[in-house]
Amino acid sequence: MQWMIYGANGYTARLIAREAVRRGLRPILAGRSAEKIQPLADELSLPVRIFDLNTPGSVKQGLEGIGICLHCAGPFSQTAKPMRDAAISVGCHYLDITGEYQVLEDSYQSQDAARAAGSVVISGVGFDVVATDTLAALLKEAVPEATHLEMAFADSAGPSAGTAKTMLESLPDGLTVRQNGKLEKMPMGEHHKDIPFADKNRHCVAISWGDIVTAWHSAHIPNIRVYFPMDKKQVGFIRRWHGMTRVLKWQPALRFMQKVVERRVDGPSDDALATRRTQLWGRIWNESESVEKTLDVPQGYQYTVLSALFAVEQLLAHRVMPGAYTPSQAFDPHTLVLLERENAQDIALESGAI
Repeated sequence: MQWMIYGANGYTARLIAREAVRRGLRPILAGRSAEKIQPLADELSLPVRIFDLNTPGSVKQGLEGIGICLHCAGPFSQTAKPMRDAAISVGCHYLDITGEYQVLEDSYQSQDAARAAGSVVISGVGFDVVATDTLAALLKEAVPEATHLEMAFADSAGPSAGTAKTMLESLPDGLTVRQNGKLEKMPMGEHHKDIPFADKNRHCVAISWGDIVTAWHSAHIPNIRVYFPMDKKQVGFIRRWHGMTRVLKWQPALRFMQKVVERRVDGPSDDALATRRTQLWGRIWNESESVEKTLDVPQGYQYTVLSALFAVEQLLAHRVMPGAYTPSQAFDPHTLVLLERENAQDIALESGAI
């Protein structure tokens, strides 16, 4: 089965492509710009396809003969739907590495169309949201009747350009949480607290992370918040100046800032990828019981390489039935904890849970 990495010129996609080749895989590298993609294709001796997402016809043509599309071109709020719709229309499996909750919800709602087409649709096969979705699933096993879930992650390596551009786009929307089963909006900085990670305590602020959708579908927990480290002074600043971010709703201003990001941000260094770790914390509870759990996982982008390729290899082995899934629904969360192990694929096969 042929498979494709779309957006192959991006920071995360380059990491994935290099590791794929190291494993003996040969993806097609695709995107809008031959000039940006060809150097990586030459480095890895991989084939190239060039097409944009402007018309359904061009996307369908670009997907001709492709069994799996790993979509890495953000911002996914703009790019996911045309690629996902085209993939389903031609019976291609669709994966992406988004963490945007709106995109995750849209993908999950493609359940019927995906089944009818024989396609597998899984959004969020990168660090966001595989790591936290795995933690949520493990916590739900401990408290099956849970009503509340809080999780947090700490990663100090810094964002890639694509992630930074997505963050800019989402700033004017403020904070969204899952409350009593519904998505509720509130000002950024509304919820903040100290979180006891395994290595140390950190002050954190609630953010609009994808688990407000995925943990709802995976674990059916009605109240969900996700936190990220931010000191109290920074929290106070964003609470005071949140209104200023509304200028980013004006598209020329947003595009200007995203261009600045493209020029100035690349992503974590090789040293950061190799040496830094990401800390996860979660707490789940109801009126009668409460459980906390921590995980120590690879740095976020390195984790994305592992989790995205795990998903690709599972689909290449035909281990997931057609339909739309969250990561922990598609793959055994006990296996996802072991992604760093070289034999993670063999463990997945032996578990029989996929």
